[in-house]
Amino acid sequence: MRLHWRLMLLCAAVIAIAMAAVHLYANRTIHEILLASVLGLTLALLLTYSVSRSVSRPLRKLTGIARSIGAGDFDKRVPSDTSPREIRDLARALDSTRRQVRDRIAAILGEKSQLETILADITAGILVTRPDGRVLLTNRTFERLFGVTSPTDGRPPVEMIRDVQVQAAIENTLRTGEALTHTMTTSGMPERHFDVHVGPVRRDGGGMGAVAVFYDTTELHRLERARKDFVANVSHEIRTPLTAIKGCADTLAEGALEDRATADRFVQTILTHSDRLQLLLEDLLDLSRLESDSLKIEMDDFAIRPAVDRACDSVRQQAAGKDISILVEVPDELTVRGDPKLIEQALVNLMDNAVKYTPRGGKVRVAVRRLGKDEDVEGSDNTPGFVLAAEAGRTESVSRPARVVVLEVVDNGIGIPSDSLPRVFERFYRVEKGRSRSLGGTGLGLSIVRHIIESHGERVYAKSVLGAGSTFGFTLPIV
Repeated sequence: MRLHWRLMLLCAAVIAIAMAAVHLYANRTIHEILLASVLGLTLALLLTYSVSRSVSRPLRKLTGIARSIGAGDFDKRVPSDTSPREIRDLARALDSTRRQVRDRIAAILGEKSQLETILADITAGILVTRPDGRVLLTNRTFERLFGVTSPTDGRPPVEMIRDVQVQAAIENTLRTGEALTHTMTTSGMPERHFDVHVGPVRRDGGGMGAVAVFYDTTELHRLERARKDFVANVSHEIRTPLTAIKGCADTLAEGALEDRATADRFVQTILTHSDRLQLLLEDLLDLSRLESDSLKIEMDDFAIRPAVDRACDSVRQQAAGKDISILVEVPDELTVRGDPKLIEQALVNLMDNAVKYTPRGGKVRVAVRRLGKDEDVEGSDNTPGFVLAAEAGRTESVSRPARVVVLEVVDNGIGIPSDSLPRVFERFYRVEKGRSRSLGGTGLGLSIVRHIIESHGERVYAKSVLGAGSTFGFTLPIV
C-alpha cells in the first residue's frame, strides 16, 4: 500500500475514534470525556508509531547502504523487497545507481591501469604538469633518466631536470598553448643528451597543463662522435702512406729511375707503405665484420694448444729476427669452447703486439691458468697496472660458466704507462704514435681482440708496468 494512503487511513481512524468518543460520552461527565479522549489519543499514537516504524526502518537501512557505496563498497546489493512502494522504488533506483557507478569506476580504473602500463613501457621520459606548472605525473623512464624518486606529484619540474630552458619552455606552453622543441645536456657523469618536446594538454575540468617528452639521444651522440673520430683517424692513417707513395712515385717519374740505387730505395719505400695500407684495410674489414650484427659465432669444443702453436708460428720469423724466445705453457689436453678461427685471430694479434714491443733478446710467454669457482681474473678496475676492457654496449652482466680458463700472453717488453693503459683497447689508440707506425702497427689490433672476446661473452684485460713488460689475457670456458 502506498505511503500517502496509509497516512490518510491513519487520520481517518483518529477522526473516527474522536467522533465515536464524543457520541458515546455525550451525556457523560467531563472526567469521563477526558478519559475517553486520552484513550483515543493513545490509540492514535500507537497507530502513528506503527506506521512511522514501518517507514523509518527501511530508510535507515537504505541510508547505511548509501554510506557504504559512498565509501567505495559497490558489492553490497540494495534489497528491493521493502515496502511501502515509494521506498521500494527508491531502493531500486539506488541499486541501479550503485551498478552504474561501479561499472564506471571499473572502466576508469581499467583505462588508468592501461595508461600506466603504456607510460611505463615507453622508452622516452614523460613529465606532465598541472595548469599551475607543478608536476602531475611522471613515468618510470623519466625517474630513471634523471635519478628521481617517487612521489613526484606537486614538485616543480626544474627541481628534477635542473635545466632553466626546459622550465621556460614548459611555462611558455602553459601560457600560450604553443608546442616547443628543445635540446638539453646534463652535466652529470656520464653526460647525457636529450631532445625535449613540450606540448599543451587540455584538461576535462578546465585549464591547460603541459607534457614534456624527453628522448635520450646520448647513444646517437656517442655514435656520431665515434663516426667522426673514426673518419678522422682513418683519413690520418691513410694520408701518411699515400703521401709517401705519391712522393716516391713523383720522384721516380721525374727521372730518378735512371739512378738504380735511388730507384731501388724509392721502390722499397712504396712497397713498405703499400703493405701498411693493406694491413690497415684488412684490419678495418675485420673490425667492421666483428662490429656488424651479421657476425655469426660458430661455437665449438676444440683443443686450445694447436691454436696457440699456429699463432706462435705466425710471428716466429719476426721473433727470430729480434732474438726473442717464445715459450708455450699450454697443456695439450686442455679443451675450451668458442669459435676456433676467431680465438686464433685474437691470439695472433696479441702475439704480434708482444713481439713488436719486446726489445731484442726478450721473451714472450703464452700460458693458461684455471680460475676457481669464486675466483675472478687477477686485479680489478682499481688495481694499479690492471684494466678490464669495457664491455661496450652491455647493460647487464654476462653469466659466467663455473669452469673458466685464462689464456695470457706475457712479455718483458717496454710496458705501458699507467695513464695510457685504460685506453689501449680503443680503436687507433697508440701509446707512442711514431714508434707504433714505425713498427707497422695500425692501432686496431687490440680493438679487434676486444670485439672477438666480447662476442663470446667473455672478458679481456691488460696488466702492465712501464719498463717491466705487459700481460694481455682473456677468459674462455673449459669443456
